[in-house]
Amino acid sequence: ILTDVDARLVDAATWNLGAIPVNEASLIGKTCICGFDNAFKHDLVALVMAFPAADGSYDVLCRFWTPLGQLDGRRPAERELFRQWLDANWLIGVPGPIIDPEWIAREFALIKARFKVQDLRYDRTYIDSLKLAMSKVGVILPITEFGQGYLSMGPALRQLGDLLRAGKVRHGGHPVLTYCMGNAVVVSDP
Repeated sequence: ILTDVDARLVDAATWNLGAIPVNEASLIGKTCICGFDNAFKHDLVALVMAFPAADGSYDVLCRFWTPLGQLDGRRPAERELFRQWLDANWLIGVPGPIIDPEWIAREFALIKARFKVQDLRYDRTYIDSLKLAMSKVGVILPITEFGQGYLSMGPALRQLGDLLRAGKVRHGGHPVLTYCMGNAVVVSDP
C-alpha cells in the first residue's frame, strides 16, 4: 500500500489514477519495452512490460517471481502478503530456495511468444548468469543495460512521475507492483 511520504515518487492518489484494468489478451502481439530487475536469486525478481499507445499513454503488465523456499524467512507480514499474491496468481512461485536463471529464461521465451519485445532494459548486476541461461534456452531478445545511478535514473523517474501524474500509465492496480512502488524511495543526487 502506498503511503504519502515526501521521498515517494508519487502519492497514493496519483498512483491510483492508473488502477484501470489492463486486458492482457488485447496486448498479445503488440510491442512493449521491458524493465527487468534480477534482484539476485533469492529475492523478488521483476519484469515490467510497458505497451505504448497512440495517445502517449502506456498499458503495463508485470511478472514477479519469488523462490518458494525463501518464504518462511520473510517477515511475518510480508510472508502473508506473498502467500496471498501467490494464491491470487499475482506472484509466481518458483520451486526451491533460489531462482535458477534458466527458469527466468524460459519465462522470457513465453513472453517473447506472446508479445513483441522491442527492448529489455536491465541492471548489469547479476545479469551474466541470465544471459548465459538465455543462450542455453535459445531465447534471443534485444537487451540494453540501464544504469541504476543518478544520471540514468533521474530523467527516467521524472518521466515516469510526469506520466503517472497525467494519468497516462494503466497498471491495473497490480498489488505486487503497488507494493514495490510504495517501497521505492527517491534519493536526490548529493
